[in-house]
Amino acid sequence: MTSLLSAPFRRRFLAIAAAVALFLGIFAVSPAVGFDDVDPGAYYADAVDWMVDQGITSGTSPTTFSPDDPVTRAQVAAFLHRFGGEPLGVDHWFVDIPSGVYYEDAVGWLLLHAITQGISKTHFGPDDLLTRAQAATFLYRYAGEPIPGGKDPGFDDVPLGEWFTNAVLWMVEHGLTQGTSPTTFSPHDPVTRAQFATFLWRFAGEPLVGEPGTNRQPQLYDCNVQTGVEPSECEALLALYSSTNGPAWTDVDHWKAHPNPCVWTGVGCDGSNVSSLVLLFKGLDGPLPSEIEDLAHMTQLELRGNSISGTIPSEVWSLVGLESLDLSHNLLESVISEDIGNLLDLEALDLSANDLTGLIPASLGDLTELDTINFSENNLLGSIPTEIGNLVALSSLDLRSNALTGSIPAEIGQLTQLTHLSLSDNDLDGVLPSELWDLTALRYLGLDDNGFTSVISEDIGNLEDLVTLRVNGNEFTGLIPAAIGQLTSLETLFGQENNFLGELPPELFGLENLETLNLRANELDGSIPTEIGGLSSIVYFNLASNDLDGAIPTQIGSLTTLEQLYLYGNELTGGIPVELGDLPAIDTIHLADNMLDGSIPADLGDLTTLEYLIVSNNQLTGPIPTELGNPPGLITLMVNGNALTGAIPASIASVDTLVLVNLANNGLAGEVPGGFMTLPNLATLILFGQSGCLTTPNGAYATWLDANAPGWNDGCP
Repeated sequence: MTSLLSAPFRRRFLAIAAAVALFLGIFAVSPAVGFDDVDPGAYYADAVDWMVDQGITSGTSPTTFSPDDPVTRAQVAAFLHRFGGEPLGVDHWFVDIPSGVYYEDAVGWLLLHAITQGISKTHFGPDDLLTRAQAATFLYRYAGEPIPGGKDPGFDDVPLGEWFTNAVLWMVEHGLTQGTSPTTFSPHDPVTRAQFATFLWRFAGEPLVGEPGTNRQPQLYDCNVQTGVEPSECEALLALYSSTNGPAWTDVDHWKAHPNPCVWTGVGCDGSNVSSLVLLFKGLDGPLPSEIEDLAHMTQLELRGNSISGTIPSEVWSLVGLESLDLSHNLLESVISEDIGNLLDLEALDLSANDLTGLIPASLGDLTELDTINFSENNLLGSIPTEIGNLVALSSLDLRSNALTGSIPAEIGQLTQLTHLSLSDNDLDGVLPSELWDLTALRYLGLDDNGFTSVISEDIGNLEDLVTLRVNGNEFTGLIPAAIGQLTSLETLFGQENNFLGELPPELFGLENLETLNLRANELDGSIPTEIGGLSSIVYFNLASNDLDGAIPTQIGSLTTLEQLYLYGNELTGGIPVELGDLPAIDTIHLADNMLDGSIPADLGDLTTLEYLIVSNNQLTGPIPTELGNPPGLITLMVNGNALTGAIPASIASVDTLVLVNLANNGLAGEVPGGFMTLPNLATLILFGQSGCLTTPNGAYATWLDANAPGWNDGCP
């Protein structure tokens, strides 16, 4: 039972009793509780006596308490856990706490009551020394983080707005500390064992030996006395906190601390009701509780980027006032209920990047206020419901990366406000509906990586606002429509890996805003139009792996923005245009596997941005220009499989950035430059298959070449 004597009077009484006893010889003064290093007159002696009596500490040895030693985070966890009666906690997730250590259960209990969140999401830091600011914060959280009455603790080193300011304010107000001086608290100094014993003893009410002290359990939040919202809504917030491991949330203030839940991070209120809950990337981990239905006045529920698991509880579909629902980038599974049709006010819906499966509910078509839908990166099955055509206000529909099948419903043509449509990476097939080309507001159209067939209609020219067109990875055939030249806003065109036939339409090369053109791996034939010079914004140009023939147009030299050029795997003839040396931004030239002849232009050595030059397997003749050693950042040089002759230029063997050099299967002869052996980044050197004889007068270099460029001298007698 707690003594009726006030704490100061009890201390004076015990001191007087001890003095009288000493005077009478009844007992001799001895160190407190048998510790040699705790003087009975020390300010912390009563605290140590009490902690030993309560089983909170047994000292650092049978005879020492080590009062001046700093205390670790593990030790404080154990002290607080014992003070609280050593109840059960939660399973911790810290990788730096070995199984079975004395403080393991204590940390789990601290987590349960949000007294600690660790030093990171994965580490508790058990051996780290606890600072005075951290000690104050531990006790402050234990007390329930009550709002201090004052605003200035009176210490020069505790500025307003710091993470520990309220904790120090609270300690001063309740007499737990007087600081290290009248003007300093020393928040960043390690707290000693004596200091923390005193803090905890004062926190307990300065009890006598034999008394347990007050505040033996952490203060729990009482929704019936909070001042902000209806108690049922408060309880729903706490249920979410508990269900999703609230103590481990990141960057969250005031939860279960401030008396008004409307102040809690992510909680918005309208009067006495919760109107919004926005906790993005906060570390929520666990299922959504059924109590969420009690947040019936919410218009905004956004929990993006957490680890919320399990199913979407049916209670979510009862939140009929929702205008925005974002549960994306979590671990949710199972189907999307037809009850989603209850959310008639919904304007924004994002369930992307989960593990949802099953059909897209037909009732989605009832949500006529919807502006955006994002179901991407799930495992949704079946066809796109025709009811989706009812959503005439829709501006964005993203269903990419699922397992949807069937064709695109004609009703999609009713979505005339649509600016973004992505159906990429599904198993959709069939012919594109003609109604698709009625969506004249489209700026993004993604149909890639499906199984669509037939031709692309000339009506594609209706989409004059289109910026991005992705039709790659399908089975489209026929000609590329000339009407594509009407898409004057187009910046990106991906059409690779289809079965497009015939010649390239000259109209394509009049798109002045086009930055990316990829038509690789089709069945295109004919020559590259001389109109190529009209692509004044082009950065990436890829017509590789087709059946193109004829010469590379010299007009390509006018593409001042071009960075990557891929024409490999065609039947191109003629020489490599010297005009390629005029490209100021080019970093990749890949012309391999054609029928190009003539010499390699020395002008390519003027390309200061060049990193990859690949002209393998053509019919090139003459020497390798010494100027190819000029580009300062050259990484790959592949001229193998031609009919090049002469010596290997020493300039090439001096380019420090080179990683791959392939000169094989030519007619090169003469001495191999010695610089190859000292290139710092060279990983692959291929010289075999020469019709001429490569030599070196240096035996050590020959040995190096035998190991690093096998067959280098196989053209020698």
